[in-house]
Amino acid sequence: MNLLFVEDEEIFYPLMEMLSKKFSFGLFIAGSVAMAKKTIEMEQLDLAIIDYELPDGKGDEVNIYIKEKFPHIKTAISSGHGETLRHSVGYDYSVDKSDFMNFIKEILKTANE
Repeated sequence: MNLLFVEDEEIFYPLMEMLSKKFSFGLFIAGSVAMAKKTIEMEQLDLAIIDYELPDGKGDEVNIYIKEKFPHIKTAISSGHGETLRHSVGYDYSVDKSDFMNFIKEILKTANE
């Protein structure tokens, strides 16, 4: 599985890198909407975990781009604010930033069934 992590807060990068090693998945990191779109075009992805607030726009823009051009890629909205997760639509999943590990474990378990 190849995962795109769209997040501008670099504090989360080491955690995702550790999880990619622990659970053996490919990891691509993008810190902005523009970087995310470029990565989506260049890589074979299965899942994108997308932050809601990015420096050059909203995560919804990335989600819409994926759903229109690459509908096979699953998307998850990521936020530290539960309110944001409840009001977001069009994503396959939602994940709170405090629960990345359990979310990834469940996704990989489902993918391997």
